[in-house]
Amino acid sequence: MSLIRWMIAAFAVAALTIGPAYLHGHFTNRWDRPADLLLAAEHLDRFPTAFGNWQRLSDNEPLSEEISYELGLAGEFGRNYVDRNTGEAVGLVLMVGQPGRLVRHPPEICYGNRDNERVGDIRTLTFTDGESEHEFSLVEYRRELGGVREYFVVAYGFSDVHQVWKSPSLPRLAYGGKPILYKMQAISMPHAIDDRETIEQELEIFLKAFVKEFPVVLPEANERWGEDT
Repeated sequence: MSLIRWMIAAFAVAALTIGPAYLHGHFTNRWDRPADLLLAAEHLDRFPTAFGNWQRLSDNEPLSEEISYELGLAGEFGRNYVDRNTGEAVGLVLMVGQPGRLVRHPPEICYGNRDNERVGDIRTLTFTDGESEHEFSLVEYRRELGGVREYFVVAYGFSDVHQVWKSPSLPRLAYGGKPILYKMQAISMPHAIDDRETIEQELEIFLKAFVKEFPVVLPEANERWGEDT
C-alpha cells in the first residue's frame, strides 16, 4: 500500500472512531467544563412550600445514594402538596444533574412494574404562561391494592437554565450537550375510578403554578452559568 493510500485509510479509521467518541463525550459532558451543580442543588431548597392554591403536606425520604448515582443527580427533593380548595394531592419530585443519566430514566421505567400497569399511550399536555409554551408528558397507570383498583397519572418534563419545560421524544438529543438539566415529575393522587379528565385538569393547575414558581430555584444572574449556551 502506498503512503498516500495508507494515510487516507488511517484518516478514515480515525474519523470513524474519534467522531463517535467525541459525540458520546459531548452528550455525557465528558469534554465540556462541568457546571456548578453544587450551587444548583443548593438552590432547590428555594422552591416554596406554599404557592398558588398549593400547600406542602409532607416531605418524602431522600433518594438513596445508589439511585442518585444511577440518575447522575446533584440534588433532588420530593414533596407532597395539597390543593387548599379541592383537597386534591399531588406529589412533586424535582431533580437537577447532568443530562447523560438523567434523560435515560423516564417514569415508564420507575413506575412501570408488576404492580403498576400503564393505561393507553403517553399523552402531551401543552400550555402557555404568557411568554413561553411549556410541554409535559402524561402517563396513566392503574394498580390494585387489597382488591381495590386505583388510577394515577404521572406528568414529567425537562428544563435547562432557560426555564422552558419540554418533554421531547428524544431528550438525549435535545439536552445531551447542555451543562445542566432539571427534571420534574408530578404524580396525581390515586383515584378509585378512571376519571382521566379530572386528574389531568388538577395536574394542569399544579403544573401552571409550578412553572411560575420554578425560576426561584435558579441562581441569581451574577451566579448563573451557561448564559451563552
